[in-house]
Amino acid sequence: MFGFRFLNDRTLIQLMRSGNEEALTMLYARTFKKVYRYVLAKRGKVKDAEEVITEALLAVWQHVIRQKNGQSFALAPYVLAAARNRWNKRDRKKAKKEQETPVEPTAPRIPKEIWLSISENDRRLLGYYYFDGFSLKEIAELTGAHSPDAIRQRKSEILKSLIEKTTNEF
Repeated sequence: MFGFRFLNDRTLIQLMRSGNEEALTMLYARTFKKVYRYVLAKRGKVKDAEEVITEALLAVWQHVIRQKNGQSFALAPYVLAAARNRWNKRDRKKAKKEQETPVEPTAPRIPKEIWLSISENDRRLLGYYYFDGFSLKEIAELTGAHSPDAIRQRKSEILKSLIEKTTNEF
């Protein structure tokens, strides 16, 4: 690198337009800390910051190349804005994915002797819910119960009794 540290944005943009990759290196050096801090403040990781800065610099590079009129602009704020947009897009995708992924019920950990102390029907009901992943409505249909609310109530009673037995045993 030959003195890029002291180049202004206009000169840096001209170098980028001419295809000088060292100009991109200089822009990276100028903006990485700000992007890094932003991503970490948003609970991202170092790897995320590196990916976001790379995507943002690529977007800025492409914008500079496509721009026909030779107009100059402040590069650092542009890179930071592009990085924010990239991060927010990732965040929205992650939130959407979490919304689409149903939360699986997790089976409580119960000692075998306590598990065997409840009736076969109660074990079957808990098995349908926790191990087979059936909904309360599906369990009601399987067992012939009147409604999903009856299943919810029975499941709650079974779990309550298991908790009592577990705390009394241990």
